[in-house]
Amino acid sequence: MVKRRLAYLLMLAFFLTMWIIGEGARKGTDDRAQEVIMEGNSGYRRWFTGFWNGPDAGTEKFLFAMQGVAGCAIGGYCLYKLNRKRDDRKS
Repeated sequence: MVKRRLAYLLMLAFFLTMWIIGEGARKGTDDRAQEVIMEGNSGYRRWFTGFWNGPDAGTEKFLFAMQGVAGCAIGGYCLYKLNRKRDDRKS
């Protein structure tokens, strides 16, 4: 019970920290790299652009969140199956 409470407390602390830091600190590495390149070489031209640009930034965030949800669901399912297999061996 104590371990579960500690885990909840750590998750809460993590999410509060991310919320307090703000959006600017969570910029993606692609955006940061583009800024660094533009600062160092003003004549730089991109040779490739993305094949799909969503209507707004909210769509990109939504798709990224759905990717995370799918990954968590797959990971949770695998852990469930492994735990169930272990329980079957014990009985």
